[in-house]
Amino acid sequence: MNEKILKGLTAALAVLTATTFLLLQAPEPEWQETTVENESYGKFVDIESYNGEIGLAYVKSVEEGLVFAEKNQDSWSREAVDSRPGSGMYVTIETRNKKPYLAYQDGTLGSERLRYASRENGSWETSTVDNVTNGGVSVGMYPSLSFRNQDPVILYHSPSQGLKLAEKNQNWDTEILEDNQGWYTDSYSCNNTVTAYYRARNKTSLMKGSYNGEWSSESTGRNVRSDLAVTGEGCRAHLIYLDVD
Repeated sequence: MNEKILKGLTAALAVLTATTFLLLQAPEPEWQETTVENESYGKFVDIESYNGEIGLAYVKSVEEGLVFAEKNQDSWSREAVDSRPGSGMYVTIETRNKKPYLAYQDGTLGSERLRYASRENGSWETSTVDNVTNGGVSVGMYPSLSFRNQDPVILYHSPSQGLKLAEKNQNWDTEILEDNQGWYTDSYSCNNTVTAYYRARNKTSLMKGSYNGEWSSESTGRNVRSDLAVTGEGCRAHLIYLDVD
């Protein structure tokens, strides 16, 4: 075959191959909307994925309490977690061993409690972690749930006591960590250490705390005037918040 013709065919084939490759690129994924439940209060909500499923915790209504919805393939199932009126405020989900666990406040005025829910045996079991007798009015605000040495650890706020920590061994043990602190708390666990980020109610300084059996904290040097969220992918903190500056 003539060398010029051969080179021409090779170049044409390369262009055709490149063009075909471009045409076969997958389109960008699009958002899909799904209605989980109509006529739901839905003010307090959290979501997690685990074991190939999606779990969604939310307050159905102030009177009906906390509900957990789970998506498997194309259908949603719903379960009542805590039907006490006022349950489910500030709900947060954490997963361990491909199972969901919840921490939340029973916000019944004057009888507020921090609550914990697990579904290890197929049905939801709930327990009280802290209450107004030990923690003061509105105890259980902004809970963040993590696990350390397989045991649940909850960081949360009490207006009269500040940032508190609850850890479950056989029973729940609670302690006050820092006065006034604990608004908008979020945390993650890595290597049996719980790392938390938080701020005070009327202050903007973003704080970082660590718990490995002992508590320590420091200012990050950042200022925040909003809620915040953190994930510890690869034991590195990734935060989102609204900066004061």
